[in-house]
Amino acid sequence: MRFSWLYLPDFLVCALVYYYYILPNIRKKTRYKKILYTVFYVYLCTVLFFTLMPVAMQLPQLLEGYHSSINWELFRDWKHLYGDYRMEIIYNVLLFVPFGFLHQQLFRSRYRTTLLLGFLFSLCIELIQPLLSYTRIADVTDLFDNTVGTLIGIIAWHLIHYFIENLKLRNQ
Repeated sequence: MRFSWLYLPDFLVCALVYYYYILPNIRKKTRYKKILYTVFYVYLCTVLFFTLMPVAMQLPQLLEGYHSSINWELFRDWKHLYGDYRMEIIYNVLLFVPFGFLHQQLFRSRYRTTLLLGFLFSLCIELIQPLLSYTRIADVTDLFDNTVGTLIGIIAWHLIHYFIENLKLRNQ
């Protein structure tokens, strides 16, 4: 994939947010936590890269009032055999597995909280996509797939955490 200068403003914004907001808030954390926060932030920026960017170069469309459509039919592509629907489902699920896993590792929150946050993050992306692009549409199937991916990440974290804790108990 060739670098496009259209992405430069977005990368700069991500870097500035990290430097001026994230970094000062994690300075007093342990080295391990700093790494986890950084990995989670880079992951979130990567998701935004694949789903929304380049934002800055698409803002004129927003100002013109253009927006594309929203698909409210769950699994429409699968039902009508549009495009490579299988891979699209797999990609959307895999895109959010790290969200569930990393959020659980960082915050140890209730699984429902992580699932809700994954759903809301995906919902925000889906609602913003039609505003920023002539080619992207909001799709309820993507929202469903991303939420399933978050759930898989949560389950994976709990399974790994369970096995690690059992290994520690056995080795004592």
